[in-house]
Parts: sequence; structure tokens; C-alpha cells
Amino acid sequence: MKRNITIRSAFLGAAILAPVLSVPTSAYAVFSVDFGDFGSPAPSVLTQNGDAALTGGVLRLTPDQQHKSGSAFLNIPFDLDTTTSFSSHFQFRIHGQGAGTGAGADGLVFIVQNDPRGTAALGRDGSGLGYGNVGFGGPPIVNSVGIAFDTYPFQQAHQGNIEMLENGEISFPAAQSLQNFDFASGEPLNAWVDYSGGTDLLKVYLSKSSVKPTSPLLSTTVAIENIVGSRAFFGFSGATGDAVNIQDINNWALSYSQSPVPEPSPAVAFGIIGILSSAFMAMRKIRANRRSRNVTRPCSSSASGVPPALPV
Repeated sequence: MKRNITIRSAFLGAAILAPVLSVPTSAYAVFSVDFGDFGSPAPSVLTQNGDAALTGGVLRLTPDQQHKSGSAFLNIPFDLDTTTSFSSHFQFRIHGQGAGTGAGADGLVFIVQNDPRGTAALGRDGSGLGYGNVGFGGPPIVNSVGIAFDTYPFQQAHQGNIEMLENGEISFPAAQSLQNFDFASGEPLNAWVDYSGGTDLLKVYLSKSSVKPTSPLLSTTVAIENIVGSRAFFGFSGATGDAVNIQDINNWALSYSQSPVPEPSPAVAFGIIGILSSAFMAMRKIRANRRSRNVTRPCSSSASGVPPALPV
């Protein structure tokens, strides 16, 4: 019988939950996290590096300033093996200076990594996308697979590429889809990255709508556990160079499964316990603040404090 341990934190009483953590106990290891936005308690759940910051309910990987780089990772190391599957759905928006002109830079990356720096991993700026081995800054993120949404034509005639990168190698993508599409139009875009451990099939979908397309823009096979190793952190990076953009992740849902259930490593067990404890303490603080406000003034039925629905 499947039992769910679920923590929900409602933002100002809104229907959007951020995050929702589910850890079922069953024959399969299953975990899901859903950031409807990046308000509280997201700061206790994500590690932010470099120029990345949580601001205005979004995860901002870079401001629109020159030579910035940032990354952020979920504070749980996930076990990886041949049975591991995951699905990541996120909405991103690249805007600010250079948006819609084709003159912005540089892009962002969804990352599965086991770099020795763990959640502190951050690559180089510019065309390094906060992930790779070109540009200025620290070493690339190794033991990793990244899905890049590239907004600057580095070493190629196209911009708007979707690329699968490995071990921080930017110049030679392991797979790519040349879309010649402006990711930096300023519009919100929805991306899905699905991976099946049973078939080693990785698929990437993209849409302006919140409805997942039927056909992927990039489909390739990769044995992620052979590149990343036996554990992984999930997250994002982004960068600017001489040209700039603001690069935001508006929301993010990640689901993970593995069968059969392995003995959890101490890092995984304590990571889950830490996130649940941090989320619980953040919710207690929210509720305490709400009660203190209710002492001084009555509750209002106004919807002005409710975050708007996600654009589609």
C-alpha cells in the first residue's frame, strides 16, 4: 500500500503550491517537487551560486549585465542507475536588454550533475552558459549532462539551438536540434525534458503553450548513469557575455522514479529530511506571520495578494 508524505505551502492562501514535495513509500522509489513559483520556502530547498537569485517569485539565473553567470540546484542527491527515469517541466523567460532583437546572450541549461562541488557547481560565463568550458570563470561542471537553450551563435550559424551537452563540453554537443528560433523573445516558453532509464531515451519538447507537444524537438539516446555516476543533483545554469539578457525560470516541476528501491544513501536520506524540516519551519513562519497580521486587521477578501495564473 502506497503512503504519501506530502508537505504543501500555500503562498498567501493562493491555490498555487510552492513547493509540493511527495515521497511515497512503495515498491518504487518516487519523488516529485513542484515549484509553482519560487517564493517561500524555495530558499531553503535550492542552493544558488554566482549571480543566481530568487527574486519576485522567479529563479533569476542572470541579470542583464555583462559577464554574469549563475546556477541553482535542488538540495537532494538522487541515486542513479539503469532503472532511473525522470521528467522535468519548467517555464523560462529570457528578457531584458537584447530581448527580441537577436542581440542578447547567452542562454541557459537544465543540468543533471555529480560534479565534485555538488550543489555549489558553476561553470564559466558567456558561451559557457554557467555550465561549460569556454568563457571566463571557474572550471566546467563535470560528471554531467545538460540540455542547453542557446541564444547566441557560438561557433555556428544558428542561434536558438537545443543541445545535449556532456561534462561541460560546449564546442561539441553530443546531440543538437538547430531550431534557429529566438528563445530570447521575452515570451515565456515551456520546456519538457523526459528521460527513460529503461530505453536510455531522452526527449526535449518546447512550446509557447502549457500543453506538451506530441513530438519532441530533440530525441537521442544516452546512458546518463554512465556519464554522471551513481548520484545526481538537478538544477539550472545561465550566463551572459558581452551581450546580455535576464534569464528567469518561472516555475519547475521534477518527478523521479527508480525500481527496485535501493538502500538510500545517508546523503539522500538526510537531504530529504533536511528539505522536509526546512519547508516545515518555513510554513510555521508563514502561518505565524499571518496570525500576527490578523491580530491587527481583519482578513480581506481581496484577491490582490494572489499571484496571477501562469501564462500559456
